[in-house]
Amino acid sequence: MFSLVAAPVMAAPTSEVAAAEAAAPVCNGKYKGGLAPSAAELEEILNKHAAWLNDGGPYNHKLADDPRKANLCEASLSGAHLEGKDLTKADLTKADLNKAFLWART
Repeated sequence: MFSLVAAPVMAAPTSEVAAAEAAAPVCNGKYKGGLAPSAAELEEILNKHAAWLNDGGPYNHKLADDPRKANLCEASLSGAHLEGKDLTKADLTKADLNKAFLWART
């Protein structure tokens, strides 16, 4: 004789969870999927982002979609040198910052 054990049943996601997942931003960056910018590409991206910040990017609605704003979503930035870089409002969603250098040692 054998006994039957019911398998656990996963609850259906709540409408709040489903709405949050649907509202999650979609990555449309050049390096999505874990691609890594070269050191020269990263430097250019960070310089353009600095210029965007200097022009008031985060506070100027006209600059909200400016291409100078850094879009590094899903990028592999492992080991990247980001010391002293202002990444305010840069899109780093799901970026790999494992072993990235974010501040200089003193």
